[in-house]
Amino acid sequence: MCGETPRDPDAHRALAAVMQMAGRTGEAIGAMRDAVSLAPDNPGLIVALGQVQASAGLIDDAIASFRAAGDRAPDSVEAWYLLGATHYGAGRMAESLDALQRAHAIAPSQPEIALLLADVLFLLGRREDALVHFTRLATIQPPNAMRTLRIAQCHRALGEPELALEHAQAWSGEPFAPLWLEIGGLHEDLGDADAAHEAYLRACSLQPRWAEPVSALIALRREACPDTVIEAARTLLADTATPGRSRALLHHALGKRADRMDACSEAAAHWREANRLRRIDDGALDRTAHRARIDALISRTSKGVGAPLRDTGEASARPLFIVGMTRSGTTLAEQILAAHPSAHGCGELPVFTDSGGALADAPFTRDRDVLAELAIRWRAAVARTSPGAASVVIDKHPFNLEQLALVAAALPDARVVWCRRDPRDTALSIYAESFAPDARYATDLDDIRFMIDEQARLMRHWRRVLALPIIELHYETLVAQPDMQARRLVEFAGLSWHDDCLDFHARTRRVQTHSRWQVRQPIHRGSVGRWMRYPAWFEGWPTDDAGEGRSGEA
Repeated sequence: MCGETPRDPDAHRALAAVMQMAGRTGEAIGAMRDAVSLAPDNPGLIVALGQVQASAGLIDDAIASFRAAGDRAPDSVEAWYLLGATHYGAGRMAESLDALQRAHAIAPSQPEIALLLADVLFLLGRREDALVHFTRLATIQPPNAMRTLRIAQCHRALGEPELALEHAQAWSGEPFAPLWLEIGGLHEDLGDADAAHEAYLRACSLQPRWAEPVSALIALRREACPDTVIEAARTLLADTATPGRSRALLHHALGKRADRMDACSEAAAHWREANRLRRIDDGALDRTAHRARIDALISRTSKGVGAPLRDTGEASARPLFIVGMTRSGTTLAEQILAAHPSAHGCGELPVFTDSGGALADAPFTRDRDVLAELAIRWRAAVARTSPGAASVVIDKHPFNLEQLALVAAALPDARVVWCRRDPRDTALSIYAESFAPDARYATDLDDIRFMIDEQARLMRHWRRVLALPIIELHYETLVAQPDMQARRLVEFAGLSWHDDCLDFHARTRRVQTHSRWQVRQPIHRGSVGRWMRYPAWFEGWPTDDAGEGRSGEA
């Protein structure tokens, strides 16, 4: 019998453990495969094989093993949790979510599962769902800085910066630089530049080699930024250990500062490098896929969108959606309307943009239950931020533009303001800004122009097939005729005129977009024709969206 291969799978598992401890990973995997071959229906052995594979960096093999274990034992918390955690580590958040939801459904009281599930939901942009889990965890676990940060970030994303700041400032544990960075951003949202400055400085002092608070300080103070901060930025850029994304942030901020100081060549060089670095990390826009998505939206709604719902919810406030390209004046339009005593600006609510992706392949406009649930969710999101007395509530998420068929079906009394701007100024403003990684179009001027044209194409379609009242608001006309255009906007919203609408900049109000400081100033023409400072970038560009004139403005 000496020398025969043992027939006991546990013996092979024990051998695998010894080999792994000795650093002989390949032999450990072989031993675990032998164990599984002897007991192929034992999910515990398959999970153990996956763990050895994961420790060896064989991620796809480990995922296959955990998946196989889950399929054999659907109630195996361990299999689904490890599958979700492995997908998470590989950056595959959608796959991770599915596995973690299975694990959480089986073991809802296990905090490590709930915590990872909450973080995946957060990273997927589902901040309301993430907040539910983070908040529940806060009641059963001791407080910690990272969870406090996530709760603050969720509230901020849901349009509740005051509540987010309250949570963030309540943390009394060990100093945590990311939390101070978030506090700085929240103070900016709420219009307190000095408090933001102090918070960013605190983050810098806690983590001196971190580019994010340095870039935030430069973007906040620009030409008035202290020399010590500028020198810190240059030191970080000269350090090859500084990650590409962090370098891009610094280049974006230094570009804005140079532009403000009329050093346009220097600004252009910073922005080119920032976007080159971002494109390396985030990839390029897939124009073919984006065009196909717009084609599909148009095709599915060319024959109409079905009978709209009778709006669901007790709230009587009329919905008004402000859409358009980022940096086309959407925040300015919202601020004018939100200054009215009978209106409330909710910021950028993610309800329709989140739902549009999930329902992309469904005949959503004829599914009454789905539409009713969507209307209820939107009204609930409004209620989170609205004082309740407003007769008009404003959702200014620019990319609701792609979801207007859903809006028309779920909220039939909605009205839409389509913000438009000279595409050259829009493109420059986007190119000079640091957006989220999924905004791949923002790193290339031609991609930005492509997005502008595709939005115009879709809006022309919506105007043909939707019953929604839609008004065009051109940024250049608004700043040239502020009184006339503001009155036109207020009238379209169904409100009587109020002088506060032209004094919006004097009101203390949260603004959670990149233009938060610009819209706290009176309307001015300083941003019109700014592209002419960089003429070589815009040779041959049209003067209006997709080369159109303004005949559709009325």
